[in-house]
Amino acid sequence: MLYYGDKPKRKKQIGRRDTPVVKPPTIPIPAKPYLHPDLHIFITAFYDLTGCRYNGMGIGAIPYTAMLIWVDRWCLSYSAKELFLEIIPQLDNIYFEYIKAEQDKADGGVKRH
Repeated sequence: MLYYGDKPKRKKQIGRRDTPVVKPPTIPIPAKPYLHPDLHIFITAFYDLTGCRYNGMGIGAIPYTAMLIWVDRWCLSYSAKELFLEIIPQLDNIYFEYIKAEQDKADGGVKRH
């Protein structure tokens, strides 16, 4: 085409070319802690049994009956069952301490009754 005077400007395209490229921030990913393969069953069980807690005025402990059902479901041996029934309540106590620390941090150190 012939133009008299200035060539008409092209309309600005909307799309990929015009959008700035935003790179995600580089956040270092912490190294995954080493866990012996024999212990994975306890972590898996803890996460499975977390849904069995009673929720009322606060979170409750994992019920003993839920632990027994989990052990029977996966057919653990007697020695593994005894170890399981010792480790899961200990993990539960560690979880309670973590939750309490997070609540205290969120409250700004205000004491509760």
